[in-house]
Amino acid sequence: MALKEAKGATLFDKIVLTSLKVMYLGTKVLIRIALRRKEETSFILIKNKL
Repeated sequence: MALKEAKGATLFDKIVLTSLKVMYLGTKVLIRIALRRKEETSFILIKNKL
């Protein structure tokens, strides 16, 4: 059976999972920065209209 052959995570698996984690966290941070800037600019536009 194939399941008996796989005992643990190989180096390749660890590298792939780590890179996926980094990309996921990086995109979360970039999205938060983009949304924060969008909110700040809309707040500034509303403030300037008053």
